[in-house]
Amino acid sequence: MERQRLYFEQGAVEFWICGLLGEMTFQDRTGEIPTSKLGPAFPQKIDLD
Repeated sequence: MERQRLYFEQGAVEFWICGLLGEMTFQDRTGEIPTSKLGPAFPQKIDLD
């Protein structure tokens, strides 16, 4: 929550978090969103190999 607050205070529109297994979560000011609004084609999971 602190990181989210700091990002938005600095003007971020959204931010992405990559989990330990490559799973992506996307956040905007309303909370978690299913996909990025800025990069809607970005994958929900990335290969970390």
